[in-house]
Amino acid sequence: MVVSPPRPHPAKIKLARAASVTALAIVLLAATGAHSVTFGSYQTSQANLESTRDELSKTSEALASTTVSLEATKTLLESTRKSLAAEQAGRANAEQRVVQLQSRVLAQDNCIQVLKDDVDELQRIRGMMSTNFNRTSTGSAWANAMNARNLAVNAALSDYYDAYKAAFDSFYGSANSWIALGNAQIKLAVDQLGIMNAQIDNINGATAQIDAALRAFSQRLTSSYTTCGI
Repeated sequence: MVVSPPRPHPAKIKLARAASVTALAIVLLAATGAHSVTFGSYQTSQANLESTRDELSKTSEALASTTVSLEATKTLLESTRKSLAAEQAGRANAEQRVVQLQSRVLAQDNCIQVLKDDVDELQRIRGMMSTNFNRTSTGSAWANAMNARNLAVNAALSDYYDAYKAAFDSFYGSANSWIALGNAQIKLAVDQLGIMNAQIDNINGATAQIDAALRAFSQRLTSSYTTCGI
């Protein structure tokens, strides 16, 4: 005789079904929640990826722009360096030119000074020549002595002629008087000739000094030409 297993109580069956339904609901809820979490995370990651792509794109554009700007800056820097080098070279050339000009100015100053001294010396020599020329000019001691000598000689000739006429007429006393007057004029002429000779000595001495000054000036002028680069 087969014995059937005891059947569960209807209340227990209801509880078991309720528990199963509850468990299934929890499982579905869990599965749905997990799916929701996973989808949300995906959406967040996708948004982050898009944001990162945007940032990357912006960064790439900024990098490209910066690269172009950097190249332009490098070009400007190189140009500036070349300009600076040119300016430095120009400044060096200018400074060298200044030194050359200063040297030239100094040389020109020296030239001007020696030429001024030469002019002063020429004026001094000219003064000596003028003074020496005036020793024989009208009103000078030599000119006055020469005039007095000429007058005395002419007077002596006249007196001797008168003495000759008196002697020819046998007026010997008168002839002797005229001869004495003539002799006095001759003495006066000789004295004036002495004055003239003394002046000639002065003229000759001054001429020698002038000649020496001119020779010295000629040598000096050669040195001046060297100083002035002539």
